[in-house]
Amino acid sequence: MDSRSLDGYRGLRKPADSIEQEGVKRAKERVADSDLVLLMLDGSRELDADDLEIFDEIKEKKRVVIINKNDLPLLISLDKVKNRFQEDPVILISALKKRRIDGLKKTIYTSLVHRDVRATPEYLIIANIRHKNVLARIKDNLSRAIKGLEEKTSLEFIAFEVRSALDALGEMVGETTTEEVLDRIFEQFCIGK
Repeated sequence: MDSRSLDGYRGLRKPADSIEQEGVKRAKERVADSDLVLLMLDGSRELDADDLEIFDEIKEKKRVVIINKNDLPLLISLDKVKNRFQEDPVILISALKKRRIDGLKKTIYTSLVHRDVRATPEYLIIANIRHKNVLARIKDNLSRAIKGLEEKTSLEFIAFEVRSALDALGEMVGETTTEEVLDRIFEQFCIGK
């Protein structure tokens, strides 16, 4: 999710000048690349043509619908919003008064955690370089184990590769600590100084 996705999106009306036109173009590109769109509506006014245009722009996206300004009289039709976004969570907040912000955070978190997981490698995110290196070692160990099975190598060698992969996995999730990991921790963080 790109938190900048809707910056400048407020103005999806016909741009007045080339700068505004570029802002609208960039906002649309960011929305197109986003996994989750936060659609914020002004609760103190009725829906208009600009809102409907935005609805069309994001119709294929996973969304959280936020109705802001719930500290003011509510003029937006909640029924229309809920009918339009039946599959999406709709939450009322007041950004000014900081009301229901924790609820919004939980809704965003839940929407991201329960999204459809894409199993293809291009969507895999590695948290840090240590994890990347450990995963590469695990892949190498398992590749050697598979090759050993195919070549009918002695089972001790295959077991060694599988054990090495399991040890590396334990290292990554914190079940085992090797001297190398401890050395890296002391290198990166000044512990005891």
